[in-house]
Amino acid sequence: MAMKNNNTVYLGTELKLKVGIEPMGGLHMSQYDFEIEAYCNKKSVATSSKKGDVLTNLVAIDGDEDNYIALIDTSVTGAGNLKCRIVAYIPDTDFSDGLRTAVVVIDTGIPIVEQYYALPHYAHRPPLRLPYNCQCRVIAEICGKRR
Repeated sequence: MAMKNNNTVYLGTELKLKVGIEPMGGLHMSQYDFEIEAYCNKKSVATSSKKGDVLTNLVAIDGDEDNYIALIDTSVTGAGNLKCRIVAYIPDTDFSDGLRTAVVVIDTGIPIVEQYYALPHYAHRPPLRLPYNCQCRVIAEICGKRR
């Protein structure tokens, strides 16, 4: 289900996407590996990941085991409607490799457009809040990279 969003993000903006998954199988996000792919078209994908203790384009939130901040550069994702694909590798002994793969795709409803206009240095854009009624939720906040 696509969420409608009146906030426009311009190509080249760096976003912070708050990504959270409710505990699965009694495990928090901090206890398993996962990958996040942000894209507008499948030609170019901005990736973030957690593998063991190594975070790539990802920031842990102190004291929060179920949410991370993915750092997304829209110059990589291209223009279009921003989507996120989250792949979680949940430890599960019922599977031969010991892992259960869970995949969630979310249409954030955030349009990335090519037109750019300069904002005054004092301009402030409020964070985008995108609630979801599913186990995964993505909340986007603008970092403010300007070209």
